[in-house]
Amino acid sequence: MAKKILVAEDEKPMAKILSMKLEHQGFEVTTVHDGAAVLDEVRKGPFDLVLLDLIMPKTDGFEVLNRMKHENIEVPVIVTSNLSKEMEVKKAKDLGAVDYLVKTNVHLSEIVDRIEQYFNSSN
Repeated sequence: MAKKILVAEDEKPMAKILSMKLEHQGFEVTTVHDGAAVLDEVRKGPFDLVLLDLIMPKTDGFEVLNRMKHENIEVPVIVTSNLSKEMEVKKAKDLGAVDYLVKTNVHLSEIVDRIEQYFNSSN
């Protein structure tokens, strides 16, 4: 059965390309474009992974992570962001992110590789 991934990305062209690449790799993908929609989707669930941008409208990624933690929503989250300061990475990981990728430092294929690595290591 295909792993279900929630892609949370406010840049719609990026979200579309990423979703298509993940679907091509055999994943089932749901895409949302703001933090409030992320919370709605993870509450409905189930998802095997959330790929979360930090800078999004309505509710930012840090608040999404915080609410997921406080509501005991146990879905692994890989953060993708242009925020690259050590304190931002630490904050995301402290709130439960399993990985943190700086968008400007990775290619799309590397994001997909990290997702596959996560699933391979968690089995």
